[in-house]
Amino acid sequence: MSRTIFLIDGFNVYHSLKQASMDLRLAGRGTRWLNLNELCRTSLSSIGAAATLEGIIYFSAYAKHRIPMDADVINRHK
Repeated sequence: MSRTIFLIDGFNVYHSLKQASMDLRLAGRGTRWLNLNELCRTSLSSIGAAATLEGIIYFSAYAKHRIPMDADVINRHK
């Protein structure tokens, strides 16, 4: 058995989904939800047949690079 933990970078997921949503809208479709649990579960098969989902850790780093353009960005993130 292969116990697996997924680490999900919220900052990158957010911006990737935002772009994907815009792309789908241009194609006449849309997005609404992302089920991270189901995404991880369906990805287990690429790890191996015996892989089991041990956990999902969702995190997001502060966008400190945005402070010069928006001084309150960290406070809103918190």
